[in-house]
Amino acid sequence: MPNLVQLFGLDEVLIRRSILKSVNVYFQTDNLCFQNSNLYEGELRNGLLHGKGKFTWSDDGVCYTGDFSNNEISGTGRIEWPDGSYYEGEVVRGMRHGQGTYFHPSGLRYVGQWNNGKKHGKGRLEYNSNGSSFYEGEWFQGMRNGYGLYRYPKGATYEGFWQAGKRSGDGTLHWTDRDEIYTGTWVDGKQHGLGCHAWHILRVRTTQYSLPNVYDGQWKNGKRSGLGTFHYPNGSKYVGYWENNLKHGKGTLILKDGRICERQFVEDRLVSCAEDSQANESDQLGLERLDTRMPLWTEKQFKSAQLELQLCDTSDSNLLEHYLRPHIAEPYYNDLELRSLQNFVTANLPSLRCIYQFYGRLGMERLPDNTIIMRYIQFCQLLKDCRLHEHTSLAALDRIIAISYGTDDVDQIQNPERLVSFGTFVNVLVILACNLYTCEQTVYTRKVEPCKPSEALVCLMTQAILPHACKTVSPLYSDENKALVIMRFMESVYQFFRFLVHLRSKDLKLLDEDLPVGFVIEILCGSNPSAGPFKECDLDTELTFFDFFEALVQCATLPLVKSKSSPLPAIVETKPSREEVRNTETELIEQTELKDDSGMSAH
Repeated sequence: MPNLVQLFGLDEVLIRRSILKSVNVYFQTDNLCFQNSNLYEGELRNGLLHGKGKFTWSDDGVCYTGDFSNNEISGTGRIEWPDGSYYEGEVVRGMRHGQGTYFHPSGLRYVGQWNNGKKHGKGRLEYNSNGSSFYEGEWFQGMRNGYGLYRYPKGATYEGFWQAGKRSGDGTLHWTDRDEIYTGTWVDGKQHGLGCHAWHILRVRTTQYSLPNVYDGQWKNGKRSGLGTFHYPNGSKYVGYWENNLKHGKGTLILKDGRICERQFVEDRLVSCAEDSQANESDQLGLERLDTRMPLWTEKQFKSAQLELQLCDTSDSNLLEHYLRPHIAEPYYNDLELRSLQNFVTANLPSLRCIYQFYGRLGMERLPDNTIIMRYIQFCQLLKDCRLHEHTSLAALDRIIAISYGTDDVDQIQNPERLVSFGTFVNVLVILACNLYTCEQTVYTRKVEPCKPSEALVCLMTQAILPHACKTVSPLYSDENKALVIMRFMESVYQFFRFLVHLRSKDLKLLDEDLPVGFVIEILCGSNPSAGPFKECDLDTELTFFDFFEALVQCATLPLVKSKSSPLPAIVETKPSREEVRNTETELIEQTELKDDSGMSAH
């Protein structure tokens, strides 16, 4: 942009001379025509341009309309160019200065602060007509400088610090079209210093690596260089030195099964150690198909690699011995029994993957990279569908799982958003089999004799999982669209559930004539057989979050069900008469008022 003082040519002496020489020829009350054919229409004071006016330059057609002060363009006005662009805002001595808006017919638009004709301060520059590509933040002398958000034309976004128009300092760049993100330090527009880069790859339907590729460490000129940690999508990770984006130097491999191997790398190649028999070859490390390179594969190469992974990789279903150890009796904890368990899992992988994918999709919108990762609440739905809660309770099953997969934070054990990878899913099924079928008990109204862990797994799969899985009748997922709405409230309900775990007050004022206590007890008994029959309900029965959430959804929809004179959801198998409900309700209320810690306790 030219200097507007020079462009406008408002030299005080020249204007006065032009006015005096042309006063008898061109001068009219508020209209002036200068010797160079420039035109002014507006107010004058003491022979000077002062007040509101319009000035037009004949040589290039630029026009200014706005405030004048003692022959200077100062105040608020509008500058128009012949190409259709314009500036509207504050002007000081003929230059854009202060708050103003610039617009160009191509769609370019800037709204913000100016200083001496340049973008300076805070402002937003839109690069197209729909505003989808823009920079909003701080400017210095016409360049991006300071903190700001830049959305690129292809959708990538950078939020962080700038210097001299380039990314510099701390910032986050998110490539939305490639599902990549880098958060860390930048220098001269490149990753430099400490930073974390993560990306997903598009997965085929049968793969279950839900974690992204993540590098967290040092960078130099846009490449991994120095000490850093690479997290593989299968759960393994490498901690060591890098050079030019490749593992180079001493490093430590921490495998997904917990093994730790210290190794030497040269340009991303593992240097064998003949004296060490543990995991010398790359295929033993479980990293043979996991790449640490930047995601720049061609589409053809990508599909070929995914096909190989789909056909050959079963590493995500390996049983982890240190997780199974607490659940297998000493006489059966041997290589033969563990091998039998693994062989049965491998033989049933297609069915297990289908079951995992079915429940992983419940109540979830489809992810763009086809990743399916089960949540704990979906796993609880599987347990209920397979009727494993009928001879115990979800709370008891949760305790069994927590022995190996629990957390020190008790409040997080039943977190509904807790992720369950496919490997964890397989191992948990084996753990449940070892606990439910290796001791004498009654399952599905018939007696089950004690058996070995491998036989227990066969019983679990053939009697519970395969016959009943994927036949969901839960009110949480009965309608796909409603399920998406219900899941939006799950986090809030979970926080309320955590509050109720420690709550001993019964006066929440939730019960009324539309939601009598009898119907609440009926719902709880119907969905939780361990509570006993309706007339003999055990008010001390533990509730997991899944029990609580499912019952709350049924209570919320009960008035609608009653208004339509329709039965309760299918999960309530038997329903007493209304007279029985009223009689039992009165009895239950009397019993409840006698107890200090009334109501079902939450586990």
